[in-house]
Amino acid sequence: MVLVVFVIGSFVVIALMPPKRLLAENFPQVLVGMSQTEVETLLGGRAGNYGKYPDGVFVMSNEAFVSTSGPISKDWCDDSHLFQIYFDAQGRVVAKYQQSSYQQLPGPPISHWERFRRWIRLKTGW
Repeated sequence: MVLVVFVIGSFVVIALMPPKRLLAENFPQVLVGMSQTEVETLLGGRAGNYGKYPDGVFVMSNEAFVSTSGPISKDWCDDSHLFQIYFDAQGRVVAKYQQSSYQQLPGPPISHWERFRRWIRLKTGW
């Protein structure tokens, strides 16, 4: 009985959580030399897809940022933004780039289980 109450309570808490979102308005504040933790704080969470269609189709301009070998690229995106931030071996920003034209669109239909999994990921960031 306690387990059932815990599971139901967990779903209620998750349902009431606001979805994680990319804080795109903070991208200009990302500066060379910042730590990855500072970038994550500014952008609202770890690198990843914060859009409604994480496994859908994306359309973007035909451009690219070319860096020297070595930096590690991490992407933050949502339905209309794509930010690529490059970190050195110490986890400090060495470069950043914003795709000038980016859009996510719905993909093919998905199962109810996959829809539930994505809902949990959107709410919790897991």
